[in-house]
Amino acid sequence: MRGEIKLNLQNINNHKLHNIDVGNLCMKGGIYSTEKCPICGALLKDTGKSLACPNHENIKATKLYVKFNTILKRFRSYERAHRFLTGLRFKTDENTLDEKDYKKNNPLGFTSMSNKFLATVKPKTAKNMKPHIHHAQIFSKIETSKN
Repeated sequence: MRGEIKLNLQNINNHKLHNIDVGNLCMKGGIYSTEKCPICGALLKDTGKSLACPNHENIKATKLYVKFNTILKRFRSYERAHRFLTGLRFKTDENTLDEKDYKKNNPLGFTSMSNKFLATVKPKTAKNMKPHIHHAQIFSKIETSKN
């Protein structure tokens, strides 16, 4: 009987899904909160649907954050945090994750790059372009805050 169980576990570990090793899928990172249950003081745990108290299921976290290697981002909704974390894991599986894209100052973002561009052009050209680039920067901040 034990030999059969070992054999079945080996088959599961060797199983491939769409040419991707099941054992190599990224499961790094997590959704966390510094909040505690106001009733019993327990840390809130991830249930897969929310961060809730293990003793009081109706107590849920409202201030969440995703931690993934050096990436740290705050959320107010578990669904958004879970979606963000899933996206990071997917990018890691594809080997396309660049942690610089998620830094607070976003060095490769539109605002940073457009300011560097303005610093390299002639002063008169920069003066003419600055209002247009400023409006584009505001628009890009609005679009990225929707995500």
